[in-house]
Amino acid sequence: MLYALTDIKNFAEDDLVAFSPFLSLQRKQKIDRYKFFADKKISALAYLLLKSAYVIETGKRIMEDFEIGKYGKPYFKNEPFIQFNISHAREGVVCGISKEDIGVDITGIDKRNLDCIKSAMHPNEIRKIEQDANGVTLFTRFWSLKESYVKCQGTGISSKINKMDFSPFDEDSFRYELQVMQVFNDTNSVITSCSASVESIKKLNIKQIHNILSGT
Repeated sequence: MLYALTDIKNFAEDDLVAFSPFLSLQRKQKIDRYKFFADKKISALAYLLLKSAYVIETGKRIMEDFEIGKYGKPYFKNEPFIQFNISHAREGVVCGISKEDIGVDITGIDKRNLDCIKSAMHPNEIRKIEQDANGVTLFTRFWSLKESYVKCQGTGISSKINKMDFSPFDEDSFRYELQVMQVFNDTNSVITSCSASVESIKKLNIKQIHNILSGT
């Protein structure tokens, strides 16, 4: 299951204080290391969304701190049967929880990202982007699919990313190398997932997250 929080524009410093009781000491320390509030906000919301998803999926109200693997993939040390992944951008945060490996990504639609088109895209993808009237969105789709795929594999983005070719796939749910790839289009971003089976997505707002974490 995927969980997304995209209505984050009005989350202010007072909100961060109000949600502080739901943050772990580990997460609070990470947030404190950031200089700018925008970074503090995203770090807090990513954790709060994950914790909300964890409560919904497991019924447990206490979530242990997670570890980070060799290539940056997070995991619960003492709960190997719960797989999860998190992604965040200026436009929002998304997480996925599953019994199997899962990778998720949210990427904002921004024409400045086209600066890395040659290093990140397969030649077939480049041709399709250049021929598309909405090439920025298509680039974002391809990039996000690559992100969620490598995050599911636990290998991280590498120089081989431009060898991956998603140009043949126009549908929003398809199979790629035995994995199910899904695309969820949002107003200002593209959300994608990679897992062994089809995933649903549930969008939450700040109030719902507070109710879930407070048990109200």
